Amino acid sequence: METGHTVWYALHVRSRHECLVEEILRYKNYETFLPLRRADTPEFKGRNDTQLPLFPGYLFCKCNLASHSCGMVVTTPGVIRILGRSKSPTPIPDDQIEAVKQLVQSRVELLPWPFIEPGQLVMIRGGPLRGLRGCVLSGGSYSRFVVSVTLLQRSVAVKIERDCVSPLLS
Repeated sequence: METGHTVWYALHVRSRHECLVEEILRYKNYETFLPLRRADTPEFKGRNDTQLPLFPGYLFCKCNLASHSCGMVVTTPGVIRILGRSKSPTPIPDDQIEAVKQLVQSRVELLPWPFIEPGQLVMIRGGPLRGLRGCVLSGGSYSRFVVSVTLLQRSVAVKIERDCVSPLLS
């Protein structure tokens, strides 16, 4: 369906309809990304297969705004809108999508995290997250590495050893 230059957009979708919307968009031949995390809440205790959206109410879709294919996306049942600024869709940088994909594929424990303003950036030097850039927050005897999706104003955090990060120079 998609031809030409496609970019990632964040879709705001009806609550608890993320998987259904993703399925419909894939049926329409769109490339989608719905990051999921393992559910560790008490109501899912003992069920290792339960997955929840990492960013509840959102999923990502690649489309070409110039070809008007985004109109087919926004008319999909369950889609509320394509996120953007000034009433027009705003693309999400590929490196932010790739960073979230790498976090999901690494199988480390993922935690939804409140959005943080950009601070000192770091790069992870080793392990399954090697090469990722993000912010580090202190948390007692450990640190958390935070990757943010700016447009959503949402972030995801993982526990890391402080020794595995290097500061990035501006």
